[in-house]
Amino acid sequence: MKVLLALCVLATSGAALAADRNIYDVMYLPAAGTVYGITNYNSYSGYVKGNLGEADIKGTIIEQTVGFSAADWLSFYVDLNLANIKQDIDYDPATNAAGFPDSKSTVKGWSDPTVGLRFRAFDSGLRFDLIGEATVSNDDKEEKGDEITNKQGGSSTSYGAEVGMKDGDMQWSLGAFLNNYAKATTSYPDLGFEVKTDAYSEKVVVARLLNKLGNSVFLRTGAFVGVTEEYDDDAGATYESVTEIKVGPELQFLLYEGFLLRTGVTYNTYNSGGVDEHYYWILNVGANYQF
Repeated sequence: MKVLLALCVLATSGAALAADRNIYDVMYLPAAGTVYGITNYNSYSGYVKGNLGEADIKGTIIEQTVGFSAADWLSFYVDLNLANIKQDIDYDPATNAAGFPDSKSTVKGWSDPTVGLRFRAFDSGLRFDLIGEATVSNDDKEEKGDEITNKQGGSSTSYGAEVGMKDGDMQWSLGAFLNNYAKATTSYPDLGFEVKTDAYSEKVVVARLLNKLGNSVFLRTGAFVGVTEEYDDDAGATYESVTEIKVGPELQFLLYEGFLLRTGVTYNTYNSGGVDEHYYWILNVGANYQF
């Protein structure tokens, strides 16, 4: 009963401030009954150099989110993406001599679907949200010929919290999340076997800042840090801990209350054992819209 009463109070306080919702909010959660979408077109250009050689990486990922606010304090959404990322790998001479020729491959196709929710627990000057997601694995990851499917090979869950404030022409938010990846399978039909990886987790911190530059122009900057733990597979390989960092600005243009255009650039780098350099530049064009 106490829990039910608390939820009712939170829902009432959220409803009182629902009018102070904008499509450009860094902690976006529209008013009850709103259907919304987010579309991103990302162009990738990257480079990897490690102990065994180097690789150039180029391509695109199109991301689509569709969501619905069931209440002023609760929204649900579904995410999908469509990838076409080409990898051109040049091994060093010793690796070539060991039987690994230079190769080209493409990660392509639809991702596994992700479903999520955002629950606004507090909205009175300071905002506090709880966020949960689940990615549903509908197929193994497959490497066949020079094509790799855009799948995880296993399910995953994510949960965390985000706190922030909206104050005049400035907004900020800070979030912390734990991503849990279940055991996953990658199949190699041409070779007649499959590899299963152990479950592992990733800890993530995200910070965002939004500044109003003009009547309908905004500058949004963000930073992401994620650290995965070490894990193994059943073929005897060990995947070392990886630290991933993303930083970058984005310009946003509010065409009208229900439509926001965005463009930006992100620098994405990785740090892991056996890798000297690993980075991407990501150019983004996107739109947010609500009905």
